[in-house]
Amino acid sequence: MENLPPPSSPLVRAGLGGPRHFAVSVQTRSEEVERCEFCDVPLPIPHRHLWEPGPHQFVCACDACALLFDHAIGGRFTLTPREVGAS
Repeated sequence: MENLPPPSSPLVRAGLGGPRHFAVSVQTRSEEVERCEFCDVPLPIPHRHLWEPGPHQFVCACDACALLFDHAIGGRFTLTPREVGAS
């Protein structure tokens, strides 16, 4: 079974998760490792964050997704400086 974005993923909330977000992943994950909320890769400490103004929250992201989604999807996400929200 392929890795599926969790229902709370920003991609699913943005309507970009497609029909995949209805399936349930059977893969278990360690809660100790933060993961990119877009592509689900494990994140280093520190890692990048995007600001999502609608729900007023920071979204954890890998470097590739942070750059890809900065001001994408109609300006829905804004890349934060590395010092802000550092983990």
